[in-house]
Amino acid sequence: MMSSRAPADLVPALVAGPGYWSGPLMSVADIAVIDGEIERLFLAQIARHAPERRDEFARAGLSRYHEVSHLVDHGRIWGRLARRFDAAALAVLDRTDLYRGLRELFGDFTVTDEEDVGEPLVRWRIVRPGESGDIGPVHADSWFWRINKWPYDADRSLIKIWTMLHGAPGESGLMVLPDSHKVDYAYSAEIRDGSPKPSFDAAGLPMRPVRTLPGESVVFHYDLLHGGMVTGGSATRVSFELTMAVKRDRLPSGYHFLARG
Repeated sequence: MMSSRAPADLVPALVAGPGYWSGPLMSVADIAVIDGEIERLFLAQIARHAPERRDEFARAGLSRYHEVSHLVDHGRIWGRLARRFDAAALAVLDRTDLYRGLRELFGDFTVTDEEDVGEPLVRWRIVRPGESGDIGPVHADSWFWRINKWPYDADRSLIKIWTMLHGAPGESGLMVLPDSHKVDYAYSAEIRDGSPKPSFDAAGLPMRPVRTLPGESVVFHYDLLHGGMVTGGSATRVSFELTMAVKRDRLPSGYHFLARG
């Protein structure tokens, strides 16, 4: 895995390229530490809802969560805010090669708090093999900001970082539509799970899986169409994601956020 030096081809890939870059941005040691933080948060949530089952989930671990997930109400206990990094996990993440490399490339970025939780919003996700209900539909992240009218700093642009910790390469992770950040796709808004979300018909679009190894990241443009893959293989996919707010002068003039729609 890489050191804190970010690759020179990352930013060009976001604008003139396909709209995304994938590869290693974390050291092996950092991957293990972040994996441990997510497991801590995972077991704490299990203990809140099913304390008598905590040891069973601890023995199974994150990658085998699907083997014991029937012991809890999966849909109820794993809401969006139940899967966010707490202050301790955020502090650990801040010291990783991932953040050092991103700061080297983008300067002093911030992590957004679009849902007003009072701290940077970094969310982790568990996606069980064969469970289509564990993934969201194809979308561009900028659509959520437009629909919800979330405030943002006009002097900054937003970039998404997604990192896979567990999962089968090529069978688990993200799908993207290369170059879709250059097209203005029509979408609508609807209320799902109690909040406004984009609605978009992706039928027929040639979505492409991004082959990421465990510990590798995908960095992508905020207008890029993407969605989760239904997990294949025998391991639960575990990943985490965040949005960087980067000063505009650190990006090429062709990178626009909320310029459309």
